[in-house]
Amino acid sequence: MTERHFIYALALLLAASASLNAYLWTDRRLHVSPPSLVSTTSSTVVPASPYGYRNEVVTVLENGKMNTYATTTPLTEKDIEQMQGLMRENLKAMEGYFRRQEQLFRDFWPL
Repeated sequence: MTERHFIYALALLLAASASLNAYLWTDRRLHVSPPSLVSTTSSTVVPASPYGYRNEVVTVLENGKMNTYATTTPLTEKDIEQMQGLMRENLKAMEGYFRRQEQLFRDFWPL
């Protein structure tokens, strides 16, 4: 490979990189968007929110009429700690389940 071919290859890679970066910079799917409704039925609303936010949907009876309110708030340290605690509890429960399942298999097929 000559020096001239090397320069052409480098220029081609630079052009490809610049065009890909321009595309990714303008692609709207990669940008954080405000919350929107994913699906809605007469009894269910599922909001979608950007990463780092949580949704709450509350339906209340006011003056004989059902009203639904939805909020999107940033996650706090307390929220993250609660999620981590719940995840730890679920992992312990799964480990116990698998331990009991393994014991059951050993009881059925002793070696």
